[in-house]
Formats: sequence, structure tokens, C-alpha cells
Amino acid sequence: MRMMVMAVSVVVLLTGCVSTQTVPLRQERLAALQGGTITVTNRPKPGFTALTAGKAMFGMIGAAAMIVAGNKIIEENAVEDPAGYIATALATELASANTMTLVPKEGVLARSWKPAELARQYTGSDLLLDIQTVNWSFGYFPSDWNNYRVIYNAKLRLIDTKSGKLLAAGFCSSIPDKSADAPSHDELLADNAARLKQELTEAADHCIIDFRTKVLLSPPASR
Repeated sequence: MRMMVMAVSVVVLLTGCVSTQTVPLRQERLAALQGGTITVTNRPKPGFTALTAGKAMFGMIGAAAMIVAGNKIIEENAVEDPAGYIATALATELASANTMTLVPKEGVLARSWKPAELARQYTGSDLLLDIQTVNWSFGYFPSDWNNYRVIYNAKLRLIDTKSGKLLAAGFCSSIPDKSADAPSHDELLADNAARLKQELTEAADHCIIDFRTKVLLSPPASR
């Protein structure tokens, strides 16, 4: 148990603070943007942490090895960062609900988290939706080193690019409880990490609902 706590603490230190104050979107602030344009940020793929008991024994050195191992898994199995999926889904809903045009995301990489700086980077649209993966990882359960869960955290920011002002913000976390079908390490990575991809998609769907209901305060777009 102590080893698990230490490893998680190290991962938190490497990924930084994950708390974000929720700023619900005031629908009247979208009135002036009706009929305008919306786009999403294009962020670099963040490091993925693969937490295993062996690497957890070595503190910061072990944490660095977890990220190296995790990034290798992501690259070799072509695992996509869920942030893009979340951003596209929510931006499409916002565009539909507010008669806006969804502009394809630009090639420029967003590296800042400051609304004004992001607004200056993305001047090609009126509204900017920024979804950032704060932490994506997998690790064993504290009481069960043979079975694993996938953890996902993301931040949302909605920015008026003309004024550089923040319109909405939120944080989403998906940390599954232990279940009877929790996969082993091998099961998680079998068939080009199919189970890992499935778990990340489920986490992303959870965040879409969370952001929609707690931050954007809007119903899903009709299909």
C-alpha cells in the first residue's frame, strides 16, 4: 500500500496541479456570438504513465520509467489522446445549439493555458474550446496488484477570442472503482491495447457528459 501511495504521489508531482475551479457558462454570454465560428485547440500529446509495481519501488526514477514505458505503449499501439475526441464532440454540440460554424482546428500547437495567449494563437474563429488531458495513466489497485484500472483527468476552457476572456472552465476526473472484470496488465494491452482504448473512450464519454451538464449546461445536440 505504501508503495502505491508513493508512486501516485510522484505521478501527481510530475503532472502538476489538477484542480480547476468550475466556471459554468452563462448562456447569455453566447448571444453576441450567435452565427459566428468556433474551433478547438490542437495540443501536443501528453506523456502517458504506466504504473506497475516494479517501477513504483524506485521513486522519481521509477516515475520517469513509468512515463517512458507508457509513451512506448501509446506510440506502438497508436492510442489517441482523448482530448481531441472530447473537444470535437462538445464543439459540435455548441455549434449546433448556437447556429455557429465549426472551423477545423489549426495546425498551431497550443502550449499556454492563459486565455489571452490562447486567444492570440487562435484568431481564426470567434470562440475557442480548449480541452487538455492533465493525466492519463493506468495502474494496479492498491489491494490488488494483478488487476488494473485506467485513470483519466482533463481540463476545459471556453474562450472568447475577440476579447481574450474566459467564458467557462471545468475539470473532469475518471477513476474507476474495482470491479470483477478489471483487466490484468496483459489483458489491458492485448490486441494492440484494445481494452486500454476502450477504457479511455469510456472515460472520455464520461467527461463529455460531465462537461456538458456541469460547465456548458446544455443538452446534447440532436442526431
